[in-house]
Amino acid sequence: MDRRWHPVLGAIAAVAALILGAQFEYTRTLEARVLALLAPVAAVAAAGVAVVDCERRWIAATVPVLVAAAVVAVWTIGVTVTPRHPIASVDVARAGGDRDIDAPPDGRPFDVQVHAGLERRSGSARGTFTLELRRAGAVRALRGAVERAVRRGRRVRRFGPMTSMFLHETERFRTSLPGNGPARVRVVAADGAVLPTLHVAILPPPWGESAVPLALGVVAVLGLVVDVAARRSRVHVHAFPPVAFAAVFAFELARDLNVDDPLPSVLGVGLLAGLAAAAAWAIAAVAGALVRSERPAAVGSASDAGALAPAARTDRRDPSG
Repeated sequence: MDRRWHPVLGAIAAVAALILGAQFEYTRTLEARVLALLAPVAAVAAAGVAVVDCERRWIAATVPVLVAAAVVAVWTIGVTVTPRHPIASVDVARAGGDRDIDAPPDGRPFDVQVHAGLERRSGSARGTFTLELRRAGAVRALRGAVERAVRRGRRVRRFGPMTSMFLHETERFRTSLPGNGPARVRVVAADGAVLPTLHVAILPPPWGESAVPLALGVVAVLGLVVDVAARRSRVHVHAFPPVAFAAVFAFELARDLNVDDPLPSVLGVGLLAGLAAAAAWAIAAVAGALVRSERPAAVGSASDAGALAPAARTDRRDPSG
């Protein structure tokens, strides 16, 4: 099989692995995080296999970009899926609860994580809540929605009916407060099947969070440059699609990870990253075609000039004859 198809097969294998993992209940926690870490590595590794038969200069140009993409993506995902130690946490009563909680001073950004558990009854349940965070005259309103969706499928032969469940009981909010000292957190409203007590935690921002978009963007641009340069020489290294997959996967997962049930987030972001990889392949192909179309024109103009030169010299000899 042509090695140029290995990146495509690698992306398909990564998506298939994620879908297969959805069939097992235990993969919805720790194993889901492992799958999240392996997905960009698998895509980048498949592209690395595709450049093995290329010239050394293309291997030297492509492999560092692929390795950088894998390192940045895995680091970003690792920071995202690793639980952060809270600065402070309190339990607040649903019925107008009001508590003090320590928060970073002087307008420094932090995350507020609210766990609003749902009543432990069979079937689906939903709820909403509104919290207020106050300090030094500033008020931050935090509104969230939680859900447990239970779906029962048709009965399978020799087995009972297939049941799937989606759980979302935790919301995170990025905010900041002026002043110093503890903040005041109050439950303004809580509706639906929300339990009588809400757990509120103050989390520090992920380390190096501000540098992630820049790092992923730089790696993606380098992947595009290497891919187009190789196509200009009629060599296919396919560097841009796996780099785009890793960048989009890491960036979107950092934004949309559901800490209660991470597997649906991984699957959804994986499909989105797959579409980004397909778009990256199309962009690299069009850019490479445009670059290649400029080379024959330049060569043709040079050959035309060379063809006219002997004629000019012949004309200078004719008068002497």
